[in-house]
Amino acid sequence: MPSIVTLFFRKVSTLSRKMGPARTIRFLASWLAVTLEYWVWQLRHEPGLAELNEQRNAVFPAMPRISIVVPLYNTPARFLKALVASVRRQTYANWQLCLLDGGSTAPHMTPLIARLASGDSRITVQRLAENRGIAGNTNAAIALATGTWVALLDHDDLLTPWALYEVVQQIHATPQAEFIYSDEDKVGPDGRLRFSPHFKSDYFPDTFRSGNYICHFAVIKRTLGEAVGWFRPGFDGAQDHELFLRLTEATANIVHIPKILYHWRISPLSTAGFSDSKPHAYEAGRRAIQEHLQRTGRNGTVVAHPEHPGIYQVMYGLPPGTLVSIIIPTHDRADLLAPCVDSIVSRTAHEQYEIIIIDHNSQDAATVRLLDDYRTRPNVTVISWRKSFNWSAMNNAAARVARGRLLCFLNNDTRIISPDWLERMGEFALQPDVGAVGAKLFSTDDRIQHAGISVGGQFVAVPVHPGAHAADTGYVGRLVCIQNVQAVTGACLMVEKETFWQAGGFDETLSVAYNDVSFCLTLNAAGKRTVFTPYAQLYHDESASRGQDTTPEKMQRLLREREILLARWPGLETASDPCWNRNLRHRQAPRPAIR
Repeated sequence: MPSIVTLFFRKVSTLSRKMGPARTIRFLASWLAVTLEYWVWQLRHEPGLAELNEQRNAVFPAMPRISIVVPLYNTPARFLKALVASVRRQTYANWQLCLLDGGSTAPHMTPLIARLASGDSRITVQRLAENRGIAGNTNAAIALATGTWVALLDHDDLLTPWALYEVVQQIHATPQAEFIYSDEDKVGPDGRLRFSPHFKSDYFPDTFRSGNYICHFAVIKRTLGEAVGWFRPGFDGAQDHELFLRLTEATANIVHIPKILYHWRISPLSTAGFSDSKPHAYEAGRRAIQEHLQRTGRNGTVVAHPEHPGIYQVMYGLPPGTLVSIIIPTHDRADLLAPCVDSIVSRTAHEQYEIIIIDHNSQDAATVRLLDDYRTRPNVTVISWRKSFNWSAMNNAAARVARGRLLCFLNNDTRIISPDWLERMGEFALQPDVGAVGAKLFSTDDRIQHAGISVGGQFVAVPVHPGAHAADTGYVGRLVCIQNVQAVTGACLMVEKETFWQAGGFDETLSVAYNDVSFCLTLNAAGKRTVFTPYAQLYHDESASRGQDTTPEKMQRLLREREILLARWPGLETASDPCWNRNLRHRQAPRPAIR
């Protein structure tokens, strides 16, 4: 078995061929920084010996049995020994370990399993005469389970000593829970070096349709698993994702434990370390999502990401004839407005749109001439705004005269990159359970300017991945996948007109700042998810037309509007963003920090 050093250099070689030297160096530098932060995080947050002893002595009101199912096939001896040892080290003792050997041909398997099970009645073993495949073997292991909960553990992975304790604690905290999952990290072949922590979001449907981020450690109420029929054959490599999709269709009682409870071991044959090791798994994942869409009555097509295996794009399409009203507030600066409108006209593939320009007292002669020209165009409307500047009120006024089913609020300092931007945003804005949709915005030097907004905590609302290189994939691929976020910027925000007015439009007491955040939170509270799509791309010269909030007057206004937001949404300063993770801190940096 190759060492972690060998695997590391093999990975570097693969990345260098795919991404080139410059991107590989950036990736490695980021990976090293995250790894060092994670080691510090472990010392600060994970339980020590005294706390582990307290867990062993803890008595819960109920002590449910958790059956851990492990399908085996020619498992390397040291991996299996380490797995069983990690289960035996659990601080919560009411568990059952179901080891199911799917007809292994390796001679060491039968005697090793018998030896590991001897002397511990909590370990149940069975050997099949033939290999039924991963789904059949796992279902056979589940048939051995006697617990009220079933936990999934791969044959070469490990549990943290506190894993089951945290699960049982969560069961008591949320008694309605039926499907529980945790955060995880990776370990090398020797099981010692821990790295690449995956601090996950809570369950969000659009994010989960982009890829199986739930993964490990998954614990399922037995009655729920039986109701959906457990694992289906034909999805080898993506069998967990396929099952989890059906579980999400059957229950809303899905709970995320934001703690590392699982170590995913990397090896040459594991998708943990080598995304190209099981190409069949990614096609199976695509089919699993496609069938999920069909079962849930969603008319969409699932496409695998061409560069990032395991990430998928759901395309619902924009119905032909759907009119989009593109609303652009402006003030002078013809040098910004003209390129913005020209890029819409020259680059937009969807032909059914109107442009509504709401002008705030432009005096510049070039801008006045430009607006006069726009007034002569058949699909452009120019509205004059004579009152004081109020971004929310201006957009609301324009929305009142909009004819489109969809409203796209767009800053005048933007330019279109992707021709299908309206389709990619509109296909989500028309989903009945989606509210606002945001795009991927780049600064003029091709760095990330917007990829969603994280809401909650000391800074209230923070853009994620600002300044990252255009080619960067972000934290666990978050820059290249469709996902649910708490908020998106009003610099390019699309929403169905009916939904917009049901939410009351933009809050006009927030004249400049936080109006987009408050609007998204209003939609979220009404059960409408906010979506970020990286497939709609624009340039955004942020605050070019209005200027930065650096003068004393602007800073005072910014603080005043921050207080309005906090009064409207109490507890925001102490809340963690469910679309991200309490262990991540967003800041003005290309990646979130581990805290």
